[in-house]
Amino acid sequence: LRWHGPSATTQFTATTASQTKWTVMAYLDGDNNLEAFAIAKFLSMSQVGSSSDVKLLAQMDRIPGYDARYGDWTDCKRFLITQGMTPTPSSALQSLGEQNMGDPITLSAFVTWAIQNYPSERYCLIMFNHGSGVVQARVTVEIATPLGICWDDTNGDVLTTIELGQALSAVSSIIHVIYLDACTMGGLEV
Repeated sequence: LRWHGPSATTQFTATTASQTKWTVMAYLDGDNNLEAFAIAKFLSMSQVGSSSDVKLLAQMDRIPGYDARYGDWTDCKRFLITQGMTPTPSSALQSLGEQNMGDPITLSAFVTWAIQNYPSERYCLIMFNHGSGVVQARVTVEIATPLGICWDDTNGDVLTTIELGQALSAVSSIIHVIYLDACTMGGLEV
């Protein structure tokens, strides 16, 4: 993409003829007790599927013990979601092994991969999992715990909002829409 001026109506010109209008990247962290809901998000996206104008991509990580459907796989996979697709190992474009979805490097690697392989005029990032907003922890005094999204139970990690900023600042393209599909992430401080 090339930048054409500093105004509020900045326009971008596509440099690749095969670009779509939108690339939607879904970061589906099912590596905790929300595994069944991550599967439901995937299935919702597959009701529509990708088209020549919109590419629907997902990086999905799962965990054992919550939902055994679709092959009961428990690592991390990437998908180009087509209409009617189910999240089975044979539908995946890539199998990444276990990934820490609470690590900013994992997020920026997914977004960079999506942008490089599915160039578009516009990009949307959806992040699904638990969200904390501002949570108070009681120790001997009340302290605010880090704001976060994407708890990864296998790796014992969470993507803090500071790490979210770090992950996205490492990406070379503009993300036009960021949708945090998680509890209490709509506050001004987030």
